[in-house]
Amino acid sequence: MSVRTLSGWLLRLARLDMSVLQEAASTAAASGPLAGLVVACSLASGLGPWLWWTFQDFPDKGEVFLKAVIIGGLLQVAVWLGWLYVSYLVATQLLGGSGELMAVFRAMALAFVPMAIGVLMFIEPLAVGLGVLAVAGTAILSQAALQATTGLEAGKAAMANLMGLALFALVMSLLGATGETRGLGGVAPGIFFFSLE
Repeated sequence: MSVRTLSGWLLRLARLDMSVLQEAASTAAASGPLAGLVVACSLASGLGPWLWWTFQDFPDKGEVFLKAVIIGGLLQVAVWLGWLYVSYLVATQLLGGSGELMAVFRAMALAFVPMAIGVLMFIEPLAVGLGVLAVAGTAILSQAALQATTGLEAGKAAMANLMGLALFALVMSLLGATGETRGLGGVAPGIFFFSLE
């Protein structure tokens, strides 16, 4: 798969051309590049809280980079895989949908792109809103990806997606409360970095 094809898909996604999700799902050669895209977006979502931390001139910048960007970003990918798998199981085993797991993976990987909005969370007055927007955008596109790949109608796809999203949000929240630095942020990127304790 070429960089040109992937960049074309991203442009189509930015224009809200949802047919790109089905195209990605049916392109087996896109599995590796789309997995890389998920990792890149996840790491980018950790950069926002780290930049915010840096601009606040707090100490422990290296520790926060490690926790929010590297460890948190990679853990977020693992937890996202749980979201994908739970949604797939609910869609295909409980709600009557059908589809190949790797096709769902490819479509939901492309749908993960909005998570990169978290890189903008260093803009202090907008940090929380941008973090929520990143997760919400990913959730909305993930539902569209489930619809495109499992044949479910909107309500059933929303239910399947909600089950996976619940797992994602709860586990990421727990990670954000783990290993806090100065009581402000834990081992998670994006909106999940900030702890409300």
